Amino acid sequence: MSSAPSFAHGRRYRRTVRPDVDHADDASEPDGPLARFAQVWRRAPAGLRKTIISVIGGSLVLLGLALIVLPGPFTIPLLIAGFAILGTEFAWAASALAKVRRGLDRGVRIGKAIPGQVAKVVRRR
Repeated sequence: MSSAPSFAHGRRYRRTVRPDVDHADDASEPDGPLARFAQVWRRAPAGLRKTIISVIGGSLVLLGLALIVLPGPFTIPLLIAGFAILGTEFAWAASALAKVRRGLDRGVRIGKAIPGQVAKVVRRR
């Protein structure tokens, strides 16, 4: 028997390959419920997929926008999650999410530079 590396659910594991067993059908069989869902999702009509994605992603975006005004946590994560879900089917949402990511990266760079700038100001006084 020989071992062949395989991947399942993001983790690497060793799978035993037996020469006396036909493994031709292994590639078409799903590994778990998530893989089965992915197969069903890919076979669903495009209009149905877009409708489901629009409802779920749009709901998250609207909830995130409502939480800006209403008291409650998780405003930004809900907006990002909503745009990430919408971005799976709509190019405009994917480009908006890319702009947000670039803005977050820029904000992180600026935020990392601030402690050094504060230290310089404190030292001058």
